[in-house]
Amino acid sequence: MINKDLLNQYHTPGDLINLLNFAKKNKINLNEFTLKEFLIYLIKNNLYKKDIYIKSNIANFIELYFYKKFFNNNDKGSSLNIYSQFMKKYNYMYKFNLDVDSYFMEFKSKILNG
Repeated sequence: MINKDLLNQYHTPGDLINLLNFAKKNKINLNEFTLKEFLIYLIKNNLYKKDIYIKSNIANFIELYFYKKFFNNNDKGSSLNIYSQFMKKYNYMYKFNLDVDSYFMEFKSKILNG
């Protein structure tokens, strides 16, 4: 039902139910998406603006992506710097009502390489 790449040990049953409801509503098969593909899909379709579940949970998926991609390698210093930079930008974006699209375009091009 859900690709293991989209999951972490901190998901509650409610998180999983909401994720499944989101997938059902948007007619997507979560088993076919890696975390990277899922994030690209969300950004490409502007679901971070349109869907309440994604709007409130995309930061969790971004953090999970950083953890799985960068913190499992040997160069943790620069990985932590990149993570801090993007999460700080994310927090500022919502705190000061900054342009959401530019953040996600930068995230997609620099981090997701898409």
